[in-house]
Amino acid sequence: MYLKAGRFRTPFGLRMDDHTVATRNGYLDFLFPSLLQPRFLPFDPRNPDVGLEIGAEKSGFFGRGSFTNGETHPLFNPNNTRAQAKTLKLGYVSPTVQGAVSYYDDFRDGPILGIKRATRWSAYGMGKVGPVAAIAEYGAGTDEISGGSENNDVDAGFAEINWAPVRWINLRARYDRMNLGTQGLSTEDFVYVRYAFEADWVPVPFAELRATLRQIDQEDGPYEETQGYLQFHFSY
Repeated sequence: MYLKAGRFRTPFGLRMDDHTVATRNGYLDFLFPSLLQPRFLPFDPRNPDVGLEIGAEKSGFFGRGSFTNGETHPLFNPNNTRAQAKTLKLGYVSPTVQGAVSYYDDFRDGPILGIKRATRWSAYGMGKVGPVAAIAEYGAGTDEISGGSENNDVDAGFAEINWAPVRWINLRARYDRMNLGTQGLSTEDFVYVRYAFEADWVPVPFAELRATLRQIDQEDGPYEETQGYLQFHFSY
């Protein structure tokens, strides 16, 4: 068992080294280049929260629960000073498979960006057979809108498969789908899908080169985007 008190990352869902997957921070930073970029989660998973977390593990089964500030800030929102975010995560892990379900509920004393309560749930699983590994996650939730407006339902998911023919090379294909619900004055759901192909080369344990090609399309909409980049990772 363990107990955390202070700043830590919210124990919701599957934390990925690529924070742009659909169930994390999303991939619309070029379409919405601002701090108000819409995403599936009601919080920024890259930033730690403040509060308490308790967890335990036995025989492969694990559980985590936290009580944190959420989107309520005690300094910059003086009228919204009560921490109201609750998170629960239950799962199982073994050398070849892992899976978990998570739930998040953030009630806000004063609506932030018009949202008075945000709830999310997710389920993920992963496994491997020889050089092939697969990962998938799906989540959904509701934003309760203040002022009598209709609530906004969102959902997101991704699935990827990895093939590592040798220890220092990994090839990856991923599909993401993100439904942001109704945005602004629109009554139609805004749905974006992304296809990604990536290759990782790790010549030494502390260095990695990644090449990526991605295509983003809006379902029933005009937006599309093609991305390609090389990325270097150096650990120290």
